[in-house]
Amino acid sequence: VYTIIDHPGCISTTLTGINDVGQIVGYCEVGVTAGFVYDLTSQSFVDLNIPNSSATYPYGINDLGMVAGYYLGKAAEVGFVKSGSTLDTLHVPNASATLAYGITASGEAVGNVIIGAGYGRLLANAGEYKLIEIPKVPGARVFGVSPEGAALVGSSKDNSHAFISRGKNTVLLQPASAVFAAANGVNASGVVVGYFTDAASATHGFTWTTLR
Repeated sequence: VYTIIDHPGCISTTLTGINDVGQIVGYCEVGVTAGFVYDLTSQSFVDLNIPNSSATYPYGINDLGMVAGYYLGKAAEVGFVKSGSTLDTLHVPNASATLAYGITASGEAVGNVIIGAGYGRLLANAGEYKLIEIPKVPGARVFGVSPEGAALVGSSKDNSHAFISRGKNTVLLQPASAVFAAANGVNASGVVVGYFTDAASATHGFTWTTLR
C-alpha cells in the first residue's frame, strides 16, 4: 500500500528518514529548500529550518525525535543535530562540508566530511568528532547507521557497490545487474535498504538480509 505525502505549498517533496514512532523527516522545494518533520498519526507538518541558511536537509530521526542533517551556510555545508529547541551544529575544522545523514538511538550522528580533495567518514557526538575508516572500502561514503550504532552502511567512492560494516567486518553489497549501488539505511535486525542502477540506467530499490 502506497501513501502519498506532499508538503502543502511546495512544488516537490522528498522523504529521507523515519523512526519507529511515526515521525518522518524530509525536505521540499518552495523557492528555497525547506526541511520538515511529518507526524503520521496527526498527518501534520512541522517546519525544520536552520536560521540564516539557504537550504536545510534533514536526513535521519531517532525515536526520541532527534534529527540529523545538514544545511547550507554562508561558506560551507554544516551538519546539525536538533533535539527539541536545542540545535547542535557540526563543523569539522577546515572542512568545506560536514554532512550528517544518520543518527543513533543515543543521538550520535554519522555522515561524511570533505577536507580539501579528501573525503572522510564521520562520527559526531556532543561536539566531538571522530574520523573512521571502513575496511575493504577506501574512500567510502556513510549514509546510515543502526539504532545501537554497531553497523554503518553506505557506498564505495565510485558508487560501484554498497556496504554494511560492523567494526572490522565489512560486507560488500552489489545486487545482480547493478552498475552503481548504495545503502541508505539499516535497522536493529541488520536489514539493509538501498538502491542500485542497472546498465539500462534504471534505478531499483533493494533490501539485503544476512544469511543466518
